[in-house]
Amino acid sequence: MPIIVAPATDGAKGFDTQTALTPATAADFKSLGFQFCVRYLSRNQANHVFHQGNGTPDISAAETQAILGAGLALMAVQHVAPGAWAITPGLGTANGQAAAGFATAGGILPGTTVWLDLESLAVGTAPADIMEYCNDWFAAVSAGGFDPGLYVGFDTFLSPAQLYSLNTTHYWRAMGNIPAIATRGYQMTQGPEAILAGVNYETDTIVKDALGGVPNWMVE
Repeated sequence: MPIIVAPATDGAKGFDTQTALTPATAADFKSLGFQFCVRYLSRNQANHVFHQGNGTPDISAAETQAILGAGLALMAVQHVAPGAWAITPGLGTANGQAAAGFATAGGILPGTTVWLDLESLAVGTAPADIMEYCNDWFAAVSAGGFDPGLYVGFDTFLSPAQLYSLNTTHYWRAMGNIPAIATRGYQMTQGPEAILAGVNYETDTIVKDALGGVPNWMVE
C-alpha cells in the first residue's frame, strides 16, 4: 500500500517513546491495539549525536519504515532542552529548522504533524518571548514542509487565550494541571507511563477538538 499523510482518526490509541523501535517491538505495540506512534527529533546535530550515543537514538528512515510496516501511523516531536531552559534570540527558528531537517532525514513525509515540546521554561520567561519562540519554530517547520503542532506541558507560562493565538491549529495536552486552549481545545491527550518489551512509553489518544480538528499522521 502507498504511504500517505492523512488526518488522524478520532479516538485512536497511540504512544510516544524516546526508545527506537524495531520491527519486532513495533509489532508488539500493534498487537495490543495501538494505532500510532510519536517518535523524537533532535534540536541540533550535537544533540542528535548525544542521543544516538546514549542508547536513545532519534528516529531514522529505517525505523520509520519499521513503524509503518507494523501497521502503526507516525508523527514526530522534538526533544525539549533539559532542565529549566531560557529562550535566546533566533532559537525558535534554529530549533524549528533542525526539527524539519531531522524529520526529512528520518523519512517523514511533508504534511505530517511535527510537534514542539513546550515545557519547563525558566521562571520569569516573558509570555511575549515564549510566543515569539513558538511562532518562529512553527514558521521554520512549515517552511520545511511539515505541519506544526504544540505539546503543552508544565511551566509554559501562557494563558488559554495566548496559546490559542499561536500560529498552529494542533495542540497536544500533557498529563496533570495543564492550561486549557481557548475556543479550540486539544487534539491529543497524553496518559501514564508504561513499559512494553523493554520500551518505555506514554499513552496518547486522538481527540477531535471543538473546531473539528485533528493532527495529520503518516500511515501506510
